[in-house]
Amino acid sequence: MRVNKKVIVAKSAQKEFKKLSKNIRAKIDSRVMILSRDGKLIDPFGKKIDDKLFEIRVKVGSQWRVLYAYIWDNHVILLSVFQKKTNKTPSREIVKARKRLEEYL
Repeated sequence: MRVNKKVIVAKSAQKEFKKLSKNIRAKIDSRVMILSRDGKLIDPFGKKIDDKLFEIRVKVGSQWRVLYAYIWDNHVILLSVFQKKTNKTPSREIVKARKRLEEYL
């Protein structure tokens, strides 16, 4: 079943995405294409963080994460991208993503 979600980058996160290398962006873009087509990502490509936030998982040299959420009927918003340096997702990144999400709800 085709879902076709429209994926957008939050205005407040656009600078973060522009700073990424071409390799990292390409890997993220490939995951975003799957997310757009299927409407979700399964492990190991994605994971549910809480009731509203999900993450895209990418490994290019080191671990990278993109936090996203579902908004409206058929939209996904990319809220934050960061290099993961510990086993647990940093709480500051979750707080930042939740704050950015408020602008769209």
